[in-house]
Amino acid sequence: MRTGGLKAYLARLHSEIECALWAILLTGVLFFAVLVAPGIPAAQRHAAAAEAVQFISQCSRYCEKWGLPRGSHRHAACIQDLKKFRADIEAKMDDELLP
Repeated sequence: MRTGGLKAYLARLHSEIECALWAILLTGVLFFAVLVAPGIPAAQRHAAAAEAVQFISQCSRYCEKWGLPRGSHRHAACIQDLKKFRADIEAKMDDELLP
């Protein structure tokens, strides 16, 4: 009889632990869906904007390094050339990565 009581206790314990784990999982999913997921697009836009600003800054420093003063027509053309160069490289990488 002792073994039957132990089995019943372990079965109940297993059931309660399983219920608690499901509750934790559900709480985590709800937390993510309500609080985290809505902020993802804004975070992506913010990261893309920051990357664009950093890229333009790098382009400007590069063009200035080669003697093209900021604000000049040649400086603007240099930045446009670098943007085109980057776009071409990214397009080529996308073509190579995607089957």
